[in-house]
Amino acid sequence: WKTVEDIPPCGLFDFPDKEKLKFRFAPANEDFEVITLPLVAALETMTPSDRYLLNPLRWHRVKEQLSTGEIEYPEMTLGLGREPDAPALQDGRHRIVAMMKLMGMVTAPFAVDPAHATTVRDFFNC
Repeated sequence: WKTVEDIPPCGLFDFPDKEKLKFRFAPANEDFEVITLPLVAALETMTPSDRYLLNPLRWHRVKEQLSTGEIEYPEMTLGLGREPDAPALQDGRHRIVAMMKLMGMVTAPFAVDPAHATTVRDFFNC
């Protein structure tokens, strides 16, 4: 897929209201800070060819998790993207796309290493 609009709707699962979605930390990142970021801008830290390249098994798992009303925070880091030392999505592409497509979300909380939090906030103006 090239855009979120290209992705077909889900006929298998029902999803809670976006306001009721609960986030949890990945076990290794429980000491990370939480920063709310715009989903499209977070996805745009990846190369265009990777943004909507979704693994079918992961895509199904994310839809199933979202249908339960709880999911792990996506993660933002530094230096993995197109620009060195700029914020880049570390983990959560499938979650971001699903939140946008299936739940109509525009922003979401992200887990960010405290050492990168100031750079991430400055980059996204938050």
